[in-house]
Amino acid sequence: AGSIHCGWRSTVQDILRNAVGAMVSLGAEPGRISASVGPAIGPCCFETGTDVPEAVEKLLGVKAAREYISKGARPGKFMVDLPGVVVQLGVPRDRIDICRDCTKCNGEDYLWSERYSREHNTWRGSSAAAIQVPPAGADRDTGGSSLI
Repeated sequence: AGSIHCGWRSTVQDILRNAVGAMVSLGAEPGRISASVGPAIGPCCFETGTDVPEAVEKLLGVKAAREYISKGARPGKFMVDLPGVVVQLGVPRDRIDICRDCTKCNGEDYLWSERYSREHNTWRGSSAAAIQVPPAGADRDTGGSSLI
């Protein structure tokens, strides 16, 4: 089992694919690795300049990246679906659960949103992850290796 936290920079530096590779090198079977993507800033609020879309295009290729990038409301700005990009990085899609709650839209529920806290002058950022390992003898197809 493993836990990985990543923002856009570590995502485009391929931390997730590297983590999957590390799990496989330790004996995990790629088709049995499961991933969960916790609440994150959503494509509705993750407005960026050109740096993020360009990095996503470099990672996925221009054609594949188009699915996750759209023009923002302001000139020179883009909206990026970072949780969506994660599904491209080494785990079969049917083994990934994505929480689509936007931490900025729902900042009162998710007090660790950097953008929400910046706007509300609370400047708090925190997160936690939990991994549940199935007990010995449990059906491994319902457990398996996890990447969060």
